[in-house]
Amino acid sequence: MLYVRRLARLVVVFIVVTFFTFLLLDLAPGDIAQTKAGLNATPEVIAQIRAELGLDDPLLVRYLRWLGHAVRFDFGESLV
Repeated sequence: MLYVRRLARLVVVFIVVTFFTFLLLDLAPGDIAQTKAGLNATPEVIAQIRAELGLDDPLLVRYLRWLGHAVRFDFGESLV
């Protein structure tokens, strides 16, 4: 029973820490879509890249998608 409680605490701590890390990265200045598109990109190209990367989804949706991939050790491609 003790191990179940410890495991539950571990899961809660993992979710809290990863969510706040995800939130801080989201609040960081800069736009990865702009960086990936280049300096002379049009707003339409930037919007297309944001849609392809899922950056136009709400924060919680993006976090849950990331968490689903992370538990399978699928961290995707580097964005930079």
